[in-house]
This record gives sequence, structure tokens and C-alpha cells, in this order.
Amino acid sequence: DDAPKTNLRKFATRVMNMIERWKDFYGKRLNWSLHHRKTVVLTAFGLFVLSILLLTSLGGEFLPEGDDNFMTIAVDRSPGVSLEQMEQTMRQINAILEEEVPEGEFTYANFGQGEGIMAFFSSRSAAEGDISVRLKSLKDRDRNEDDIKAALRDKFAKIPDATITFSDRGQAAMSGGGDIVVMVIGHDLNVAQAIANDIQKKLEKIDGIISTESSAKEARPELRINLDRNRIADLGLSTAQVGQTVSSSVLGSVVTRYREGGDEYDVRVQLAEDARKSKEDIENILVMTPTGRQIPLRAIATIDYDKSPQEITREDQERFVSINIDLEKSNQLRAITAQVEEILEETPLPTDYRYEISGTAEDMQESFMYLGVAFLVAILLVYMVMASQFESFVDPFIILFTVPLALIGVSFSLFITGTSLSVMALVGLVMLVGIVVNNGIVLIDYINQLRDRGYGLFDSIIEAGRIRMRPVLMTASTTILAMLPLALGLGESGESWAPMARSVMGGLIVGTILTLIIVPVIYASLELGAEKRKARRVAHKRAKMQRKAAPHTA
Repeated sequence: DDAPKTNLRKFATRVMNMIERWKDFYGKRLNWSLHHRKTVVLTAFGLFVLSILLLTSLGGEFLPEGDDNFMTIAVDRSPGVSLEQMEQTMRQINAILEEEVPEGEFTYANFGQGEGIMAFFSSRSAAEGDISVRLKSLKDRDRNEDDIKAALRDKFAKIPDATITFSDRGQAAMSGGGDIVVMVIGHDLNVAQAIANDIQKKLEKIDGIISTESSAKEARPELRINLDRNRIADLGLSTAQVGQTVSSSVLGSVVTRYREGGDEYDVRVQLAEDARKSKEDIENILVMTPTGRQIPLRAIATIDYDKSPQEITREDQERFVSINIDLEKSNQLRAITAQVEEILEETPLPTDYRYEISGTAEDMQESFMYLGVAFLVAILLVYMVMASQFESFVDPFIILFTVPLALIGVSFSLFITGTSLSVMALVGLVMLVGIVVNNGIVLIDYINQLRDRGYGLFDSIIEAGRIRMRPVLMTASTTILAMLPLALGLGESGESWAPMARSVMGGLIVGTILTLIIVPVIYASLELGAEKRKARRVAHKRAKMQRKAAPHTA
């Protein structure tokens, strides 16, 4: 029974002896640092500059691209295709999914327009559709979303007359556009479209861009029906009634549902295809008047061939043409945005035309700016709290040097792990402001206590460092170990949280080690400087008094 207790005591003794050796080693290093303060400070400054350079070299993204077990495939065909042709394309895509994606649990396809007259006002044409794919959990499949998409792109490229893209990326959905959206703004859409086409050709040469898509799509052929309002008023009709009749005849309307077994089918009533193929067929559509009389559409309207843009986009009442840019990897966002900006600056624009960048790139820039402000506010608030507790303006200033020391750790941890600078990484940096200062508080507070007891400057610093080293390391270690599962990206959506955890871990590891050396050195430097200034003031005051006391000679 005593054997386990004996073994435990031996283990505890070994640990305590190891900690004592660490203390002795740290005390010697700290003593050397206090006598070589310039070398230590310059080294720390060099590491800080290097960390800033590393940060600027990192890739930038809005949010880490995680695997959320879901994909949405957007399908776009040329305007004027029939519903049957669109259905054929969707079936081709579905067949590819069944063959190439055994990891899929189910798919859901949606294409075509709305019902009845609302189809005329829908921004979505019959040539547009999407397919949603639900994937198995990541742990139950061998490929991640990126691998699946890469395999599908090659297959989709073989489908004729169809533009097929993936539109499921979380940040793109949040921003309401692609990874990068270039907007060419001007009053004449034709001029804006020509500028956009020129820019689009240049953008397609940038490595890392998967696709570019202009909002200025091919004009849609249409038959324009101009109603004789006086004539239809005389007949007791309204424009809505005429529109509903034309819509039901051409597009059809669901009048009931047919059930067979567990399935339901829409029963759609519309003119036969041969009776709605030409302008003459549309002119012969019969409209029922309130009196029960049927008159052909040509009697109350003129019908002409025309073309119109599929959509006219505006922002702040200004027309624009946009170019949606999708990237191969989301962590290339910052670098490719810089290349896009260079191309835009080199592209001449007519008077009263301009460009703007939006999409995920704009969201990233705004978020980085707001988090930068939050970082500065956090530093200010922490300083104010410490100033009130220490009743000093100098001690909190010394403690805040732990923040740039932590930034060194953040830069190196992101660089070593190949993690891009993202919103989550910056959130971790803001968190560090409130965490890493604790080590400095513990050190400076105990140094002040020892000096109040009569210890000398260097003696109090070395003794405080040796005594407080263990609690500082224990506090940092518990936080670091708690962040380890997140830093490894374990579990569902773990990759989304990993940059934050890696920032905190790197900042704490490097920040804690450097804090034990740099903060005492800065404290000593400021105190010695204050003592020298005080000594000079005393010497100056004594010399002044001696001059006054000296006898005057004629």
C-alpha cells in the first residue's frame, strides 16, 4: 500500500528539483539580460519587425473555408432554352453526381420560373437553376469538399452550352457575391459592359482564379406586348386579366394535383407547344371578356420582336455591371485582390465612370479594419484598468509591452502552421490583449512588493522572476493546453476555429517566454533612468544652494 505513495513522492520530488533547476537557469539568464539591456531590447525589436514582415507575407481570407457537408451547384444556360432542355441539362449533372460523388446523401434540384403571371416579374429565368448536395459527415468519407469539387469541375466542363459553378462557399453567401466582385459603375450600360469585358479578359490571366462571370449576360429575345389600354377598358378588361391569360396560355398554370401512391404530380394546363411557338400564335391567343365573348390578343394589342437585358443592376440609384470572381483557394483572397486592384488602376475609365470592389474581399477589408479598432480599444481599456489598480501610469505601460511580444508569437505560429490571416486569427489576437498581460501584472506587482521591503532594483527583479516563474508558466500552460484541440481543427467545422486557437497558443508560448525576460529589462531600464534623472535634479539643486551660500568677493 505504501508503494504507490512512495512512487508519487519520488515523482513530485523530481518535478520540484526540475523546477528549481529551471529557476536557477532562468535567474542566471535574467541577471545577464539586466546587464545587457540594449542587446536584449534590440533583439526583441528585431523579432517584432520580423513578425510584422511575416504577417504581411501570409495569405489573407475572410473566414477559413471549412467543410460543412453541403454544396450548391449553380447552373446557367443561354436565354431562350426551353424547360425541357434545361431539365435535360439538370439530369446530366445529376447523373455525374451519382457516379462521381458516392459521398452524397441526397440531391435537390430547382430550376425554371415561378407560376403564372409572377413568372414575368421573376429575376430568375427558365435557363437558371441550382442543385443542392448534402454530403456525408467528413469522418465518413475519404475526400473533403475541395477534392470533390476539383473532380466535378472536369466533368461539368464537358456538358455543352452550360455554365456550371459552385456557389456554396459560406463567405460568398454572406457577402451576396463571389470571392471578389468588381463593379463598373456608369450611366450607360453598354459602355460599362465594354469596360467590364476588357477587365474580365485581363482578370482571366491571373493564376488562382477559377472563373469570372459578368452580370451583363446575353440579351434575352422576347415578344413585347403593347396593350391598347382604351380598347381593353371599353371591353371591361384590366391589364392584369390580359397578362394572366397570356401567362396561363404560354407558361401554363397548375390547376390541381394528382396523387398516385405516395407521390404528387402537378396538373398543368397550357396551350399545346405547336400553338405557342411563333408571334402569330401569340397574337391568336383568345382573351375572355366579362360578357363571355372571346377576342384574339391582336385585337387589343400590338406584338413586336425585341431584346432586353436579363437584368439591370443598380446601387444607390446608379447602374453598374459586375464581374464575379471565384478563387481556387480562399486563402489567396488578399493576394489576388491586390493583383485585381493593379489591373483596375491600369485600366483607363471615361469621365463619370468608376469601379468598386465588393464581395468577400470588401467584407474582409471592413472586418480587418473593425478588428484593428477593437484591438486598439482593448489595449486602451486594459491600460485604464491597470492604471487604476497600480495607481501609476508607468507600470501599466511596461506591462503592455507584453502585447507586441505576443504578436511575435502570433506571426510565427501562423507562419509555421501555414495558416492565413483571417477574421478568426485577428479575434485571437484581440483575445490575447486581455490574456497575456496577466503575466506582466504578476511580475511587476511582486517586484514592487519586494522593493517596498527594501530589496535593491536588480535583486528584486531577479527574486520576483524566480518566485513568479512557476505560476506564470502554469497559467500559460493551462490556457495553451485548453486551446490545443481547437488548434488541431478537430471535430466538425474545427478548421473554422483553428486560426483563433493558433493565434492564442502562439502568442502565449512566445509572449510568456519573452515576458519573463523583456518586461523585467524594460522595468529596470525605466527605473534606472528615473533614478538618474532624480540624481541629476538633486545634484543641480545642491549646486544651486552652494552657489547661494558661497561668500561674494569684490
